[in-house]
Amino acid sequence: MRVIVFNDAQNFNGSLNFINERFRKDEKRFWDYKKYIPFLVKKLKSIDNLNNEEFQLIKTFFYEGKYSSNLINKFRWNCNKKIAELNRMIKKEQNLLNLISQDKVSHLLRRKVNVHVEDIKKDLIEKKDKYLKYIEKQKRNFEGQKDYPYTNKI
Repeated sequence: MRVIVFNDAQNFNGSLNFINERFRKDEKRFWDYKKYIPFLVKKLKSIDNLNNEEFQLIKTFFYEGKYSSNLINKFRWNCNKKIAELNRMIKKEQNLLNLISQDKVSHLLRRKVNVHVEDIKKDLIEKKDKYLKYIEKQKRNFEGQKDYPYTNKI
């Protein structure tokens, strides 16, 4: 069995603080990941009755962070600021297209400018869509984190 361990550091520390409430200062426990990971691996092997050949720890991730509505709002504000900037640039390019269509320039030059401006507009719209997707992804992550059933068991 191949295993990847995901550790929620804040949740773990919160549980550890809860446990430490009943100890004196000199008895308090601290998180030592160098001891924790081997302990966890040993515990997993004992639960599943696995031998060493069947169990393979691939990676261990430590998640440190917490989504909050304030964080999401700041992220959204920054993305919207960037989107507004992109919208201004798109409008500027469109204005250039409108101007060039009014001037008496050769058909070939007008076509080259149109292609160039349309390519730039396309890139800017793609960047704008990317920011909108970032916002949606962060909102989904925030909702997913709120719904995640944390347990305080070790």
